[in-house]
Amino acid sequence: MIRVLICDDHQIVRQGIKQMLADANDLALAGEAASGPEAVARVREGGIDVVLLDIAMPQRDGLMCCASSRANTPSCRC
Repeated sequence: MIRVLICDDHQIVRQGIKQMLADANDLALAGEAASGPEAVARVREGGIDVVLLDIAMPQRDGLMCCASSRANTPSCRC
C-alpha cells in the first residue's frame, strides 16, 4: 500500500484527490496539509511514501517543501 500525503491550500482540491484515492486499491490517504510548513511537518512525522504538492501554497511553495522533505526523509517522493 502506498501512503499519500495531499498538500494543497484549497480544501476542494484536497477533497477531490481524496475521492480519487478512495477508488484506488493500492493507494491510501496518509494525511493532508494546507500550507508548506504543515506539509514538511507531516512528512517529518513519518508514514508517508508520496507527497502530492501544490506548487503555489502559502508560507512556503511546493518546490521548497519538496526539497526540505527529501532532505529530511530521502525515501519520500514528491
